[in-house]
Amino acid sequence: MNLTILNQTFSQIAINFIVVLGLSSSASAATVLYQAGNGTLPNNQGWTYVDPSGYAQQSVSSGLYSLSTESNSTISAGNFRFDQVFDTNVGFTLNLLDLQITAENHSNNNRAGFSLLFIGNDPTKSLELAFWEDRVWIYNYDTTNDFTQGIGVNLTTTQSRDYSLDVQAGNFKLLVDGSEQLNSSLVDYTGAFVVFPNPRSIYNTPNALFFGDDTTQANSEFSLSGITLEAKSTTEPSTMSGIFIAVGLAVFLNQKKKKYL
Repeated sequence: MNLTILNQTFSQIAINFIVVLGLSSSASAATVLYQAGNGTLPNNQGWTYVDPSGYAQQSVSSGLYSLSTESNSTISAGNFRFDQVFDTNVGFTLNLLDLQITAENHSNNNRAGFSLLFIGNDPTKSLELAFWEDRVWIYNYDTTNDFTQGIGVNLTTTQSRDYSLDVQAGNFKLLVDGSEQLNSSLVDYTGAFVVFPNPRSIYNTPNALFFGDDTTQANSEFSLSGITLEAKSTTEPSTMSGIFIAVGLAVFLNQKKKKYL
């Protein structure tokens, strides 16, 4: 084998190495946490359904899951799971697909009839996102004022939309139909001793996830087609070193090839 062919061979090996490493560091595939298209309720797909009153109504029809607590403002009901890791440093994206708030009523401006809540692997970095018919906002919390309305955006939620919470390094972005609407830091709810579902104090439970109506001061009816979770991947230092070595090798061999041609 002459020098030109040898250089071409090693150059191709280096390029292939770069491609393989690049593919290995790509983002993780989405994990389907709930899919209404399967025709089953969340409790048949790894969730725990909680309805202390017994009066909430849930159903699955035409690829949509629906839950209503409208019959009584004191009803709280929703779905929990505790089998995922919400690493708020490395990051993840949580998607609510085709979410539509059909109706929502609240007795004060610090409560909402539908919310999405995740508790991070570090519970001091969590987020509860609240939905009215015309606004999406986050819950703030402190021991003096309890839960209060935080930052939000005026938005029509009575039409079907896709919502994505993109979390990384203790911060979050809310995207609605792919457009960024909110951007802020995560919240510490650990001082809130709200026991729901019994006997867990949800706000102190790492890696918890909830969607539904978790307050007796509001009610709602909503539907959605699914929930997915995408964990962000990181490139290990050894992988990065390999990439730099491969790039350097490719450049070096290419220069030698030019010299001897």
